[in-house]
Amino acid sequence: LLLASSSLQHPFADGTTATKGRITQLPRRRQVWAWASGLHAKTNVAQLRNASWAGIFDGVQAFCSVMMREDGTGLDVTNETIWKGCIEELKPTVQDEAGMKFHIVLGGRVPDEHPVQPMIDAAIAFCRKWNLNGISLDDEYDCAPRSALSPFKRWMSYVNALASGVKAAAGLDSSAAVQSMFGIQDVPYNPYCG
Repeated sequence: LLLASSSLQHPFADGTTATKGRITQLPRRRQVWAWASGLHAKTNVAQLRNASWAGIFDGVQAFCSVMMREDGTGLDVTNETIWKGCIEELKPTVQDEAGMKFHIVLGGRVPDEHPVQPMIDAAIAFCRKWNLNGISLDDEYDCAPRSALSPFKRWMSYVNALASGVKAAAGLDSSAAVQSMFGIQDVPYNPYCG
């Protein structure tokens, strides 16, 4: 069950991005990434080895049962079987056979109420240990990832600091997958947007 994910390295159509209130010019380059899972490693590997897929993807964002700790102090593998499928089957196929980048998807709620440096250190150590090219956050908690403007700003500050930190210290790439952000409102916070 390989799904495609397309990302742009520039969030605005004119090639600029907002960073702490400044507009910064970024290079334009579209990337197409595949989603894969250690749970379906054999199927995903077969798809990646299929000649008709050659040259389509820049990399794989792999769901390998790696979760961010709620206190922001590190990462945990929560299912050894899924992890083994990722590390022993998917990763070698992606990096060695296909020559693509391999990013690990970090699940769980982004611990944006805690200092970011412990998570930067944990992500770098984890990626170095397993020879990973980067991280992808999968934070679909609380609708948007946060349903009100104030927590969303805190979330964005944390994610930006995490991305900048892993890039500056170790050259690691990062991305984030979130639920629709159209529901964010400048209103009092109401968890779970129920």
